[in-house]
Amino acid sequence: SPSYAECLGLSDGIDIDVHYRKEVPVALQVLVEPVSTDDWELVELNCNQMESQVLNQARAINVGYILPIWLSSTSLVRVKITDIFANDKSLVPVALLSQNTEVVVKPKEREAAGKGTEGGKCMTMRVLALEHLRGLVDKLHPSDIFVPQDILHR
Repeated sequence: SPSYAECLGLSDGIDIDVHYRKEVPVALQVLVEPVSTDDWELVELNCNQMESQVLNQARAINVGYILPIWLSSTSLVRVKITDIFANDKSLVPVALLSQNTEVVVKPKEREAAGKGTEGGKCMTMRVLALEHLRGLVDKLHPSDIFVPQDILHR
């Protein structure tokens, strides 16, 4: 799609090289940052939809990648992959998303006059397969699977 190509920095008619990686670790945790404040607001309003769509739309990710996630046929949110932690908790440049990969979204709030965005809260989401969600939707409250955490400082 044109939106996906734009996120990858591809233009019409460009030649690309594809490289196969034989062994790619599974991501335990992925830290992402919305590309814009509009993207952040969409994440806040549609966190459950984002959780259900991530694994349906992406499998392999890398640091620096801008991941487009279609929340609906007309709603696109873009997040930049900033850090990836493998199952052994080491930082890796590329990984595979799987069920239960934790996605931590750093806030990107609109700046008020004279105020910065420090002190915002991260959102933590769990990547779940769509068939897994069907049985849980009526049993869970959004706060059960969507827990804000303090911004991670490294």
